[in-house]
Amino acid sequence: MVKKSEQEDLVNDVESLQLAQDERIFIKASNLFVKKWSKKEPNFIEYFQNEWLTTHNAWYEGVGHFTPSTNNALEATNNVIKKENTLRERLPLSRFKVLAFEIVEKWSKCYER
Repeated sequence: MVKKSEQEDLVNDVESLQLAQDERIFIKASNLFVKKWSKKEPNFIEYFQNEWLTTHNAWYEGVGHFTPSTNNALEATNNVIKKENTLRERLPLSRFKVLAFEIVEKWSKCYER
């Protein structure tokens, strides 16, 4: 467990790692991160290296070129669909199928050029 007094600083450093724009920067920053924290929090660093720098290391910004770093746009679209069409209620499959076609037709007409 990370000491309470170190948690905020450690989280800030992990967030900085996440902002790496390419693999070279991520590797350099990861090495500096490990060097900084290995003496202070050896158990956490062992876990972090195994789990997030070795096994699941595709979580920094530079991995997904030309992709958004959040799904805010998708969530906003989902919210509009729920508000305007389903009124946030579960529908039987037969009704959902009809509604899905209506939504696609409506949105297709809205975005015709």
